[in-house]
Amino acid sequence: MGDNAGGDDRLQESLLQSYRSLAALHEGADPHPVPEAHSFRLTSSPASRGSHVRSRIPSINNVNWRAVISVGLGSVGLVAALFPVLFLAAASAGLCGVITGLLAYRKAVDTTAVKGKRLSIVGMLAGMVSLALAVGGYSYVEANNDSPPHPLKDMVARADPADYEIDPVSCAVVDGQAQMSGTVTNRSERTRGFTVQGRVTDHRESRDLIGYATVLVLASGNTTTWSFDIGPVGDEVDCEVQEVFYFA
Repeated sequence: MGDNAGGDDRLQESLLQSYRSLAALHEGADPHPVPEAHSFRLTSSPASRGSHVRSRIPSINNVNWRAVISVGLGSVGLVAALFPVLFLAAASAGLCGVITGLLAYRKAVDTTAVKGKRLSIVGMLAGMVSLALAVGGYSYVEANNDSPPHPLKDMVARADPADYEIDPVSCAVVDGQAQMSGTVTNRSERTRGFTVQGRVTDHRESRDLIGYATVLVLASGNTTTWSFDIGPVGDEVDCEVQEVFYFA
């Protein structure tokens, strides 16, 4: 009798489970649900996606600004080295570019979070090239100062006396300042600029003062005035034109 009773109980339990399964199918539910502990789903919130994108953008604090400045100085030096009148500026910019690039490279090596090794190398190279061009160009101009005129020499060399005429030269003292003036005529065959270097001798102080006056553009055959003030000086002065240079 005990075995029959146990069999009846198992049969009833099986029938009850079947009934529950049929009811679940009828309602659209999963008759064999997976426990929550075994179910998972990959999701990414907008905040996490934004942080992932931002992580790819370099922080402004990680930019090696010394390397950027080095490239800028080297570039300025290269451009300035093309003009003989800017040789000094080119050499200064090139030297500063080399020094700044070296400091930027050391910072990039010592600090792994800071970038800019390649940029600092570019800045140092540009500075070295501009410095070499400036020194070489200045040496070339000085070495050829007595040779026939050429485009590079015309920018900074002493003017040929046959290319200009200065007359007259006046000298006066006004309000304690020496005023030296005159006219310059372009006797060359092309448009030129001239810089007149004048010397003012102050007899009261027994000293010489040097002044400059520049005429930027003067067409061939034309005449224009030039003048400069310098001082303070005494009541008695003498004026003299020392040199005349080409200006471009």
